[in-house]
Amino acid sequence: MRQLKPRQDIYADGDPASCVRIILDGWACRYHQFENGTRQIVQILMPGDIFGHDVAQVHQDHSACSLSPLAFAQLSHADFAVMTAQVPGIERALRWDLSMTLAIQRQWISTLGRFGATQRIAHLLCELYVRASALGTSGVKGRVDCPMAQRDIADCTGLSLVQVNRSINLLRATGLLYWRHRTLEITDLEALAKMGMFNPHYLGHVDGLPMRSGNDCGRSARAMHGIDTLPLFR
Repeated sequence: MRQLKPRQDIYADGDPASCVRIILDGWACRYHQFENGTRQIVQILMPGDIFGHDVAQVHQDHSACSLSPLAFAQLSHADFAVMTAQVPGIERALRWDLSMTLAIQRQWISTLGRFGATQRIAHLLCELYVRASALGTSGVKGRVDCPMAQRDIADCTGLSLVQVNRSINLLRATGLLYWRHRTLEITDLEALAKMGMFNPHYLGHVDGLPMRSGNDCGRSARAMHGIDTLPLFR
C-alpha cells in the first residue's frame, strides 16, 4: 500500500504504464497537462476505483495526482493477471469499473459540449455528491467530504476560475448548496439536479436521487466493485 499527501503525483505523462492501482482511501484525479500550462481533469477517482489496467499502454498518456490524503494499492500487470485468474470477482469488478468510467466520461463530454457554466457545475457537483454519499464517507444527511478546490472544478468543466467562482456563488445564493472547509452540503438535491439536468441512472442509481449515508452504503459500494474479494484487502 502507498500513501500520499494531498496534491502529490501518482505518476506523470510518459511514465511506464506497468501497474494496476486501486484507491483505498481519499480522492485523486487523472488529467492532461498542456504545454501552455492549462490542465484538463478527465476523471475523479474515489475509494474502490481501479485504474491502470489497460495493458495496451506501454507509457502513460496522462498524469494522476492525489486531491486529498490518499491510500492506494498497486500491483504489476503480471501479478494482477494472476490474481484475476484466481479470483472471479475481480473480473466482474473490472467490468463494472470500466462501465462506470465510460458512462461518466460520456456525461462529461456531453456537458462540456452543450451546457453553460452553471449547468456544468451543478451537474458535476450532483455526480460527486451521489458517488461520495454512496461510499458512506459522511454520516450527516446531505453532506459529503469534498477535497476539491475551485481550480479543480474549473479543470473538470473547462471553465475559467472566474466563471466557477461566479457560478458557485450563484448556487450558494439560491440556497441549493453550501461548500466550505472541504465539506459539500447540498440542501436541495432535486433542484440542483434539475438545474444541471442530472439523471443518476448512468451511475447505477435507478430509484431517483437517494440522500444516502452511513457505513452500509460504503460496504455496498465496495461490494459492487468486488473489492472485498481481493486478498490484498483482507
